[in-house]
Amino acid sequence: MARIIRHTEQAPQRIPMADIKADLYLCRCGLSQNGIFCDGSHRATKDEVPGATYHYSRSEGVLQRTIIVPTNIPTPVLDETVAEEIGGAQ
Repeated sequence: MARIIRHTEQAPQRIPMADIKADLYLCRCGLSQNGIFCDGSHRATKDEVPGATYHYSRSEGVLQRTIIVPTNIPTPVLDETVAEEIGGAQ
């Protein structure tokens, strides 16, 4: 069964880890390929139009985004598909 899950965060949750002198970043955008850990995929969400809904999918390591625009949002990007290479954290 398929599910549609809405994520609205566009940045990871930073958790300071003093004992190892590093920070841990947890994914909040839902796009990470590293499970709960951030892999930088949230960068693809930075130019999203407020109020619009997006569908993200991956093909051979490339993150593809399709915008689903409600009729009450004026925008020229109807049915736009963008692809972006993702790599590295944050």
